[in-house]
Amino acid sequence: MVTCWRAFVPRGHVHIAYTIRSCRKPKVSVTAAIADTAVAARQSNLMLQDVRVVLTSPKSPGNIGSVARCAENFEVSDLWVVDPRCDPRDGEAHMLACGSPLMDTMTTVPTLQEALANTSASIGFTRRVGNTRLVHASLSQLLQAFPNTLPDLATARDSSWASEGRVALVFGREESGLTANELSLCTHSCSILSGPVQPSLNLSHAVCVILAQLFEQRTCNHDADMAAAKQVPKQHQPAPRSDVESLINRWTELTDAAGLGYVAAQQTLL
Repeated sequence: MVTCWRAFVPRGHVHIAYTIRSCRKPKVSVTAAIADTAVAARQSNLMLQDVRVVLTSPKSPGNIGSVARCAENFEVSDLWVVDPRCDPRDGEAHMLACGSPLMDTMTTVPTLQEALANTSASIGFTRRVGNTRLVHASLSQLLQAFPNTLPDLATARDSSWASEGRVALVFGREESGLTANELSLCTHSCSILSGPVQPSLNLSHAVCVILAQLFEQRTCNHDADMAAAKQVPKQHQPAPRSDVESLINRWTELTDAAGLGYVAAQQTLL
């Protein structure tokens, strides 16, 4: 039996048609050049572009696909899979990803160290409270104690931050989570609040809860920043750092050429 449906990739405006036979990998009829262009356009101004989602040794292709879709929902473009115990690009994963290009761009590595190599901070999510590590009860509590773990909206949308490093959100195995050694590789440990009836979350649900929380927080910050910016006349807004540095460099060149020197020029003007 052949099942066909169509899906649209958010923001990229790329039309994708899937044809799936049984559980085989779906055939995607989409021009690679168009897809690459759309992905690049989306990544240039995503709300969580500095966030990396890391799945540690997942065993279910469906969870990987669901996480890819969730990442698309909340504007995350960086997905890493560490030592998977299944085919991360299995047909089930593609089916649940609903056309997410992350299925093609995600990075697979054998160790967690490699996934964290170029990150500026990392948060390992766990329900275990060890004697030798501090596990924050929630992401909100962690960010209140360490506000610089994740930059604010303005910094996150600055491309210079994205080039310097990312913040990794590390999630463990479906049945056993992260090991003590894996948690020790993360700069922070954190739990996810849940009720006592069923305290354990499905892997993809846990990722969704955290990304939704971050996306909502940054969206609210963005709206507040935009409203505040509209109230400040353009001529009174601070100049970008690059403009200030260019002005200082030019000023130094002129004073040196005039034989004044930067310090002497300041004293002359004063």
